[in-house]
Amino acid sequence: MIIEELVTSFDYATNNMHLATISSPHVLSGFLEVVRNDNLEEFFSLTTILIKCMQFDAQCRKYVSQFTPLAPFIHLLQSENTRAKCMALEFFHEILCIPRSSAISLLQRIQQERSINILQILMHCAYQLQPDHQLLAANILLQLDILNSPDKGLFREEAVQILLRAMTSEESSEQILSASILSNLAGTYAWTGEPYTAAWLLRKTGLTSPYHQNMIRNFSWLDQSLQDNSTDLWCSKIAKCIISLGDSIFHTLGRVLRSKIKRVSRDCLVAISWLGCQISKSPGSISYSASEIILSGIEQFLHPGMELEERLLACMCMFNYASGKGKQKLMHFSEGVKESLRRLSNVIWMAEELHRVADFLLPNISRISCVHTQILEAGCSFSLAVCSLIYFKGLLFSGYSDGSIKVWDIRGHSASLVWDIKEHKKSVTCFSLYEPSDSLLSGSTDKTIRVWKVIQRKLECVEVIALKEPIHLLRAHGETIFAITESQGLKLVNESRVIRDILKGKHVKCMTVAQGKLYIGCTNSSIQEYSTTHNRELEIKPPTRSWRKQSKPINAVVAYRDWLYSANRHVEGTTFKEWKRTRKPNVSILTEKGDNVAAMEAVEDFLYLISSSSPNNIQIWLRGAPKKLGRISAGSKITSILAANDIIFCGTETGLIKGWIPL
Repeated sequence: MIIEELVTSFDYATNNMHLATISSPHVLSGFLEVVRNDNLEEFFSLTTILIKCMQFDAQCRKYVSQFTPLAPFIHLLQSENTRAKCMALEFFHEILCIPRSSAISLLQRIQQERSINILQILMHCAYQLQPDHQLLAANILLQLDILNSPDKGLFREEAVQILLRAMTSEESSEQILSASILSNLAGTYAWTGEPYTAAWLLRKTGLTSPYHQNMIRNFSWLDQSLQDNSTDLWCSKIAKCIISLGDSIFHTLGRVLRSKIKRVSRDCLVAISWLGCQISKSPGSISYSASEIILSGIEQFLHPGMELEERLLACMCMFNYASGKGKQKLMHFSEGVKESLRRLSNVIWMAEELHRVADFLLPNISRISCVHTQILEAGCSFSLAVCSLIYFKGLLFSGYSDGSIKVWDIRGHSASLVWDIKEHKKSVTCFSLYEPSDSLLSGSTDKTIRVWKVIQRKLECVEVIALKEPIHLLRAHGETIFAITESQGLKLVNESRVIRDILKGKHVKCMTVAQGKLYIGCTNSSIQEYSTTHNRELEIKPPTRSWRKQSKPINAVVAYRDWLYSANRHVEGTTFKEWKRTRKPNVSILTEKGDNVAAMEAVEDFLYLISSSSPNNIQIWLRGAPKKLGRISAGSKITSILAANDIIFCGTETGLIKGWIPL
């Protein structure tokens, strides 16, 4: 077919342009008529086109999975033609990358083709074809066998062994494919074909904060596949089957967990995580044996510097594998593991529970190190000030003084530039997450707020909101957007994009959203609370009124756990409840005489401060006590700061982005 050439023979952009033209239901319905054609070469071309269309568009994948007749593809598996068998396996592999309930329905349709023994044919493919296609056959075989007989099947052990052997193969391509198949065997996919098993597991850990969710890449947390109730029951069936094959499974996974190929070790961690959901319900002897084998390899994923997704999955594994008799293992946790759990306890309840139990079994006083090591430096060639930083969709967004937004993929100690977009006319001063539409807001001195979405793996501006003044800071709560403008007024932009002033008569410097309310620092040193639900203002910290003390603007307000911190010449902090009850701080840090804190971030152990007298340095203070621990030098004036996943980032006036982690 000429159409096959159009979607495979050009560069990526041109192929996609052609795919966009043919991937409508009207055109696809015409292609599906070819399925009834006996011409084998045309059928091969059709299969390639359908696979490409499914990979290109989610709606296309849905249409193909619902309306493509399966019998002709099943009959291809019977063919003596090796290419025909391989094409059929590739088609079934691709079409099963859909949400779990839909995948089960598709498997049932395959199963209903009683004219041939599909399981026997797949078993032959799993032994006769080349390694990659053996894995595809084993994947489909295992799923059909469990669907056919959840308790006892004829082929499941052989299918699992094929996957495990490939995971320990010397061929990296076999390792990568087998690990990918196993990691998603019990989970789910989005309609885009992207694996969502890790996202489904992370939801189980209690990861609900959009702030933390946006530190994890490649997931839309509003995706309907995450609401699919079929996934839990399917996971239970698959996990029971694999666990019943004995400890050899966990010995293999334990070895693969230490793979030097990052994708393989990460996928292995995902597989161990969903197996753990069933292990926690298994008899004590099984769970204890599994914990003996697995837990020592899990620890490496917990520590600062690892991806947040991996840290949380490792925590989930520890929680499930250390259930029952396995709790004794908590006594042998290293001090480093306990510290990592303590730091994660603000993110998910599983970490908090594990740390509480470990601390009860082996109590000790946490020793907090002030030592920070630099892990990142990016952007040295731009020579533009980095005015704002935020994590969105697992990527680091940076706003620059020339109006550009540069987006970085941070992996370990390296950063690669993903997008470089310039739609603002002037400096990008601020970002904010905008939950209702899974979007990002950017504010600029060009007097506009832009709303950004990731659509088909591209960053697109979907809306522009015009204000009458340059924008210095943005925050959002629900459908409502708050903006601090150049004149230090506070604007409220509602869901209808009607703009009005709030806190009239007050000059505003900074703000943060916490516990469903907006907390605002003012130039008269007061802190105001604003309830969007009731449209009500409350002063929780009055301005300085002493004739001996000059009123200082609040330059930064930061919320962490149930504490609120404010910064000007002093840094003051207490719980939200105490601010309202006594209007006095529990913690107070006094900077050097004549100095001012210009910016601040808070994490589990530390407050990070940027002062006016040393703008090149980040001061490190203990969060729970007024004690200065040290400082980090950025080498030039710091123009933005962000704390994320135990990493402290800063942007500088020379265009550098640097990052450090505490040891």
